[in-house]
Amino acid sequence: MKRMVIDGKTKRVFERPDGHLEFHFKDDATGCIDQATGRAVFDSGYDSVVGQIPGKGRVSCQFSKYFFELLKKTVFPPIMSKRSLKMSWSWSRHRFWAKKQKQT
Repeated sequence: MKRMVIDGKTKRVFERPDGHLEFHFKDDATGCIDQATGRAVFDSGYDSVVGQIPGKGRVSCQFSKYFFELLKKTVFPPIMSKRSLKMSWSWSRHRFWAKKQKQT
């Protein structure tokens, strides 16, 4: 059974029994309510969820995948080789999971 570690505004993080961390991306979006119109203004600089954007969770997962893959190729190899660790990621539509593993 997964144990929720973080329930954030735009994602949830679970610890799985196998030691992986699983990230679930939500369609929730942060922003503010325009005082003049009463309508939601989506802006990632704000700290309140003001609505949902259909498909945002999928896109957020794709962005995260891109940057984690980039970090894996450029930053993590030198750091991980010093610490004898490597990172592994797996992906699906709205979530990914990661686990630190000792190198063999």
